[in-house]
Amino acid sequence: MDKERSVFRRIAVVIAAAGGIMVILLCLLGGPHATFQVKHELVSVQNLIGMMIEEGASVEEIEYVIRDKPDRVHDRNRIGMLPLAEAVSWRRHDVALVLLKHGADVDGKSNGTTPLYRAVARGDAQMVELLLIHGADPFADCGAGIITPYRSAMSDGTPEVRALLEKAAVERGGPPPEPTQQQIRDGIGEMLRSKEER
Repeated sequence: MDKERSVFRRIAVVIAAAGGIMVILLCLLGGPHATFQVKHELVSVQNLIGMMIEEGASVEEIEYVIRDKPDRVHDRNRIGMLPLAEAVSWRRHDVALVLLKHGADVDGKSNGTTPLYRAVARGDAQMVELLLIHGADPFADCGAGIITPYRSAMSDGTPEVRALLEKAAVERGGPPPEPTQQQIRDGIGEMLRSKEER
């Protein structure tokens, strides 16, 4: 069943990339089960590159899709993730490099966090270094003005990740001042209110 599902996903990706005409034929010929599967896969194809990352596509395949439509590096999936964030999450350094070379926003937020914050949280020093080389902001706000990749690295980061962020902070003139207790309380309150609004 999993193998069949994987094959069907790859077929749906090819169909979606090639156009939409074949989808109609597949739905008509495949019956109600195929119709449901195709509709489900088309929703997922909002971020074709992200889907390809999850499926383990090669860098060459991903580059081909980007060359076909360069704006795909900015597409979000159904839960708001950008392709660069997905490359970070899947530890695909090769794909992250390709996305950055094709104009992906190094500080583009997915669900409120930057790719650098995600790499720090995963302890992925190689990805942290790649993102910093491409201009990632170690002080980018990832939560109510109190959560940043730098602060995350200093509190929970691996020694290698901490060293990379400390070096980046020095290169940018030093870390910003620590938030006051009142700023922390206000920031936590803001985060809770934003969760209630969702």
